[in-house]
Amino acid sequence: MKTADKIYFFLMLICLGLYVSAGKSFAADIQVQAAVDNQDVFVGESINFQIQVQGHDSPPEPDISQIKNFRVQFRGGQQNSSTSISYVNGKMHKVTNRAYIFNYIVTPLKAGQLTFPAIALNIDGHTYQTRPFTITARKPVESENFKLRQQLSKDHCYRGEPLILTTTWYIGKDVKNFEFNLPLLDDPRFTVYSRQPDKLPVSRDDQFEIPIGSQKYTAIRGTGTLDGKSFTTLTLQQTVIPRRSGNFSLPQATVSCKALSGYSRRRSRGFGAFEDDPFAGSFFGNSNRRVYRTEVVPANEPLLKVMPLPEAGKPDNFSGLIGSYKISTQATPTEVNVGDPITLTIKVSGPFVDNVKPPSLAGLAASGFKVPEEMASGTLDGGNKIFTQTIRARKKNIKEIPAINLSFFNSATGSYETSSSRPIAISVHPTRIITALDAEGAAEKRVKKQLKSTTGGINFNYDGAEVLSNQEQAKISPDLIILILAGPPGCFLLLLGLTLLQRRNRDPEKAMAKKAAAEFNRELDRLGGKGGPAELAQALKIYLGLKLSRPSAALTFLDIKPRLQSANVSREILEDLRLILEQGEAAQFAGGTEHPETMKESLERARQLVAELEKRLGK
Repeated sequence: MKTADKIYFFLMLICLGLYVSAGKSFAADIQVQAAVDNQDVFVGESINFQIQVQGHDSPPEPDISQIKNFRVQFRGGQQNSSTSISYVNGKMHKVTNRAYIFNYIVTPLKAGQLTFPAIALNIDGHTYQTRPFTITARKPVESENFKLRQQLSKDHCYRGEPLILTTTWYIGKDVKNFEFNLPLLDDPRFTVYSRQPDKLPVSRDDQFEIPIGSQKYTAIRGTGTLDGKSFTTLTLQQTVIPRRSGNFSLPQATVSCKALSGYSRRRSRGFGAFEDDPFAGSFFGNSNRRVYRTEVVPANEPLLKVMPLPEAGKPDNFSGLIGSYKISTQATPTEVNVGDPITLTIKVSGPFVDNVKPPSLAGLAASGFKVPEEMASGTLDGGNKIFTQTIRARKKNIKEIPAINLSFFNSATGSYETSSSRPIAISVHPTRIITALDAEGAAEKRVKKQLKSTTGGINFNYDGAEVLSNQEQAKISPDLIILILAGPPGCFLLLLGLTLLQRRNRDPEKAMAKKAAAEFNRELDRLGGKGGPAELAQALKIYLGLKLSRPSAALTFLDIKPRLQSANVSREILEDLRLILEQGEAAQFAGGTEHPETMKESLERARQLVAELEKRLGK
């Protein structure tokens, strides 16, 4: 090898080494780790799970599909970068730490030692993995203060038959931050639909919207007795449809909550309580503080026998519906010409119509009607499902819209049945082209004689009354001239005004956010000291919902905490907000009022909190 070639070879090795070392150095700058906020939990108890990335502020979302035995809900990601500035010998040194956090809520689905596997993240062409770790999930145990009961409307049914599942939580203590865990929602053996309770309360204060999974359920607060003890109850219902045959027990449901376990004496702020525990204080100013502990309440596991549908007597057009159903139709108009549109309304009634599909209209097509290939999905109207379709008669002298059939399996009689709508009488006339003379109502046709052409021009040899027209030149009035000249500028000004108005109202959420504080203060003025913790918490939820563009109905402290932290809201303000919301929720479900003087202090502190939030969140 020549000397020049050796030098070139060694230079290439040096460059390659520098490249590899640079890549290793870059890779070493990024670190990923996974963590939970509690490693000893109950089955059905939700905990926070984070994947933290150090050294990068915009990593791609990781694949968490390999996490088993947990229900995982993604709660969004956020940058967690920071910058520090220091001066050494008069020179400024700026250090930026880039970081990102992925937030999840995870719920263990079975008891035992459950493992979070290593989760891979691909960042800028390099793969990083978190370390696997294990948590302990304990089986929940029922207590004397809390019970959870589930009951099916029937303990035996046919496959595909809708059943009503009633879940009742018996509450014997003050609670807050409760969460239902219903594994039935993810069970492939069943299809579950939300359902309005059979009986709604007289007062809307006893009606609540509870998020469970991806749906919201209406829960009703009441009272009840179980095992000789009186409880406050919270009841919700679902429609459950078994998809398989066999003998089953429903997967165990749970509800987790923070239950009042006692009171502790709180140290005064003047003696440094916030130095030891930044969340120890309370804006209520009481010497005693409520102490809550986590409780997870297990439910019973109802047994269900699911029988297959009989094959004998099953019609070819079986709809798949189980129960007793009826079908009826209406049409308008009923007197038309060939090809005119007819609006056909089909109503299906029965025990459960949410998943009813449009009935077949093949009989209409065979009777001389034009029917679109696809039908609308329909709308729910109480216990009915309404389908609306446009049909057209293809030929004249059609006398009726024939009956439409709906087949179903009647579980009460154990046989297949068919419901038919009544035929609708109609009149279809032939189509006739209407001429201009028909529209004018002329009695006879007028024929113009053929024009004769000569070398001198055209001889006008019309005859008839139509030639007697006034040839005087038309005059334009001054008002019309003014209108013509002023029209275009006027239209321009009108469009300009509409555009400005549209721009002004383009962001209604921003406009509502600006008015949120004023609305909150007006609500407190309206309460005038007569409201309690529940009313104060509701007013604060409405304010935060408007300010953060979030639905206020199911807003919790955990929903708003990350957003407020990113706005650099102090920990003291966060703690006071948390206490307002949690004590309001406790008052909703377990009753109780505050002393007038204490409530007055609470209202005043709430005004101060909103004023501070306005500074942080912007007006």
